[in-house]
Amino acid sequence: GDNNIAKKENTSDNENSRWFERTKEKTLHNFIAANEGVATNGNSELVEFNIRVTESVKKCLLNFYKNKEALVGQYRIKDKQQFMDLCKKFSYQFRDEIKESFVTFNGSYDGITLTLDNKSF
Repeated sequence: GDNNIAKKENTSDNENSRWFERTKEKTLHNFIAANEGVATNGNSELVEFNIRVTESVKKCLLNFYKNKEALVGQYRIKDKQQFMDLCKKFSYQFRDEIKESFVTFNGSYDGITLTLDNKSF
């Protein structure tokens, strides 16, 4: 029993990793296009942080999108539009919360990155 669970989780992680690699360049391009004119003041750390948050949110939401193994009653994302809307909503929300906390403790965005603690948040 437990071996099958571990195997399914590993398969899911591999599928997410392959999806991430296939979509990374497109995501980066879309992110840059969507954020043209947004002041990052040349802060590539902040841009990298924003991209990592978005990718982390996408990876989590994939568990609820087109998941044929979802248990009855478990939340499922119904279509691509809902997936994109939720991704945008949570990405902005988590970025704002993490940045606010980071600046409170560090005084600026210098050195900001997505940590394991942030991901579990």
